[in-house]
Amino acid sequence: MPTPAKVISVSAVVVKCGGSLLNLPDLEARLESVLDQFSPEPIALVCGGGEAANLVRTWDHQFNLGPDRAHDLAIAAMSFNARFLLALSSRFQWCSTLEELESSAAGSVHVIDAVTMIRQLEQSSSRPLERSWNVTSDSIAAWIATSLKAKRLVLLKSVDAVQASSPRSLALAELVDPMFPDYAAAIPSIDWINLRDDQFCRTSISG
Repeated sequence: MPTPAKVISVSAVVVKCGGSLLNLPDLEARLESVLDQFSPEPIALVCGGGEAANLVRTWDHQFNLGPDRAHDLAIAAMSFNARFLLALSSRFQWCSTLEELESSAAGSVHVIDAVTMIRQLEQSSSRPLERSWNVTSDSIAAWIATSLKAKRLVLLKSVDAVQASSPRSLALAELVDPMFPDYAAAIPSIDWINLRDDQFCRTSISG
């Protein structure tokens, strides 16, 4: 019987950068400004699939890939985009394992390799990720944050949150995927920041 992967509790902030933000010409500067708000906490930076994941969705409709193949390719799209984020700043570090997160120094930014990190977390998870298009990178980031017992999840987006936001109201407004309220239920604190807004106003998302 294989030894379960060690699940750790990290005093980290999980930040999810939406894939729609990757075409911002000043993405590095905006991202650094927001990440500095959470210093000196170590940060686990998750990147959305963006256009790469949309291409997978198109392939799935066209070629009927099936939920398993489509899910795996969509997560691979997140890791592909994460490599781009890694190239933006020498401050960023690539992170493939729980052990690397466990040794995070204050102020560090770990760019998460979604493929390997999810594979490791699922080995000991009582609830693996659902393999469907109802689960996109927002829910995946929430699942990672919950699995790590992170104290905060920050969603960086291209639009403002709805007023009096809750995970459910965001899902009803189709600003996050349908499963997000469920996957985010155990996260102590969730923030929403429109990274395209020069003010970087933070909206607290309450349950």
